[in-house]
Amino acid sequence: NSFVSHDNGVNWTPISDLQHLGPSCIVISGSNFYAGTVGGGVFYSTDNGEHWINISNGLTDLHVTCLAINGGEIFAGTYGGIFRSTDNGGNWEEVNTGLANHNVLSLIARDGVIISGTSTGIFRSTNSGASWVGANFSRYTTSFVISGTRIFAGTFGGGVVVSSDGGAVWTPVNTGLTNQEILSLAISGNKIVGGTEGGGVFISPLEN
Repeated sequence: NSFVSHDNGVNWTPISDLQHLGPSCIVISGSNFYAGTVGGGVFYSTDNGEHWINISNGLTDLHVTCLAINGGEIFAGTYGGIFRSTDNGGNWEEVNTGLANHNVLSLIARDGVIISGTSTGIFRSTNSGASWVGANFSRYTTSFVISGTRIFAGTFGGGVVVSSDGGAVWTPVNTGLTNQEILSLAISGNKIVGGTEGGGVFISPLEN
């Protein structure tokens, strides 16, 4: 189920339009909210999440695991690859050329580069998803965060890796990380926070 709060989380009310759909991800572009669901496709809200409409035309896999926004484009990662919309989600087209693994778990966009994390590693596109090239990292990639010019990726079994060249080359940064099964990453001020599978939460300072 899905809930919305208008008082910084003090109180929550259920969202009827998304009941029983299990949203897996939410991204915001201006006043537009987009939610990916596992089994229901993509939904869209223009009133701060109060009401949602389905916008899945052309989305042949409705198991949406992640969303990313690149300028006027929206990308949706699914169990069946990546889809792109250039009209605010009104229509979707498959963009999987060169994507060797269609089990997409995470997406992020930066400066026109789209980076996808799959169950067998990281791929990147520099042409709005028209084609994808594998990076030098081949682990189950669960999450991405950006800090300055760096992109961090959380992986299941490989810990945290970082790229300073737009996602082409990745380097492990795991000193002190005793559990390298990363499920989620977040940036908080000058620190990066990682949530692990059964090993708790780890915090590391971000170096300049």
